[in-house]
Amino acid sequence: MEEIKKEKQGGLERQIVVFNLGNEEFGVNISEVREIIRMEQITGIPNTASYIKGVINLRGGIIVIIDLTMKLGLPLK
Repeated sequence: MEEIKKEKQGGLERQIVVFNLGNEEFGVNISEVREIIRMEQITGIPNTASYIKGVINLRGGIIVIIDLTMKLGLPLK
């Protein structure tokens, strides 16, 4: 589950989206995040890499869903 944290550094405040992959915690500057959406039904794609879970339709656009845990070779929960 992701969360947004605020952090002050040198008098400046920034927001970071924090998420977990395996046992590791990662953060991305919120300015690099377009949006966070609820999980939708994923349509599988045959004959693709194992880390590609499939695609979703997001407001008429096709979005490829990648399992970063598998892509980075991290242990699965």
